[in-house]
Amino acid sequence: EKKTLPIQAIFEATISFSSVDDGYLILTPDAGVPDHRPTLAYVTVDGGKTWKQVGQISGNRQFYTFERPLFAMTPDDAVLAAADGVQTNDGGRTWRPIDFPRPSEIPANALPYILGMVRAGGDLLASVQYGWKTGSSSYDYAGGFEFVSHDRGRTWSLAWASSHNLGDRMAVVAADSATFYRFPDYHASIPNTYSTTFEVSRDGGKTWTSVAGSLPVGVHFDVE
Repeated sequence: EKKTLPIQAIFEATISFSSVDDGYLILTPDAGVPDHRPTLAYVTVDGGKTWKQVGQISGNRQFYTFERPLFAMTPDDAVLAAADGVQTNDGGRTWRPIDFPRPSEIPANALPYILGMVRAGGDLLASVQYGWKTGSSSYDYAGGFEFVSHDRGRTWSLAWASSHNLGDRMAVVAADSATFYRFPDYHASIPNTYSTTFEVSRDGGKTWTSVAGSLPVGVHFDVE
């Protein structure tokens, strides 16, 4: 059954439901100055028949919502994994940046950037890269940090820090809150051969076991 969205001219949008009836819609209208369009939050309580705008995530920053997923955890809790990430715990009325605890080796001026996020039941796992300015026009980066939330995105803790090189970005898939699979992120880079492996963790990321060795030319893992 087709339903009409609250705004017809949409630049981008992402949608997620926490139940059959309750859902979130985050959209950027196709109007205004590019890169400075507002990002608006809508909710439905009737399975998408009607939508109500409840909040505005940003008045001057476009989050490129189509590139990152939206996770509606409950009617009150939702997480948008765009840029450094934002979350709501009051039904979409107010949104705040995700508070990832900064690892000790990361400078205080570093900013997080979410490379990916997966959900396993009520748990969320975020892959984060940090970047910071080191000179007038130079920057440094550090990746491989995985943060987990066991309370629908309200609080986060460092699950593990990968030893992989920044250029060997890893994608992670969660089977459940304890079982994770990780492998080279084909969307991030396409080398001739992968020096990293396909790995599995059955203890929430504390330890990893290699399932497959280095991948040969023309072979890769992918997730849709």
